[in-house]
Amino acid sequence: LYRHGLRVADLLNKDLFETRLKKSFDFNKALVEKVFNEKFKHNYKEILKEFLGYGSVIKQYIANVTEVLSGAVGKNEQIMFEGAQGACLDVDHGLYPYTTSSNTIAGQIEAGGGVGLNTSKKIVGIAKAYLTYVGRGPFPTEIKGKLEDKIRDVGQEYGTTTGRMRITNWLNLNRLIYDRKRTFSINDI
Repeated sequence: LYRHGLRVADLLNKDLFETRLKKSFDFNKALVEKVFNEKFKHNYKEILKEFLGYGSVIKQYIANVTEVLSGAVGKNEQIMFEGAQGACLDVDHGLYPYTTSSNTIAGQIEAGGGVGLNTSKKIVGIAKAYLTYVGRGPFPTEIKGKLEDKIRDVGQEYGTTTGRMRITNWLNLNRLIYDRKRTFSINDI
């Protein structure tokens, strides 16, 4: 398994971060040089210094999310989570293969947050008046031309990672109803 990723919490322990960064750096250097036969143009010490600098700036914002959320639940505080994309893009429950790589349904809030919220919760869904998608997918109402360009520009509808233009479509109420049924428990509908 490729488990050489670095986590924000690693920045709180300089020795641990150095060890994990070195492991990741060496693995990726070998991959680039031995598999792709390319020159690896990065410097371990420069990356280490840069990211330890980031760590010193953001360490006040790093916390154990499960502890923070569990404390808030224990004090009966309100917690708001932001979700994105809707049930149709959920990797397990969506319209595969036209999905994202994660779980986007509301039920995943508890798993992602590391806290059980089964007592009482209120889920509010908000939808845009149009749908967008990077890549391809089953959209029967694609908008074309100047209106598509206007919606894309005003809504800043470009892929977060790739910067690719998103395909723009009219709101599909059948799909929105499907998302709602798949996202919320049957008792919430």
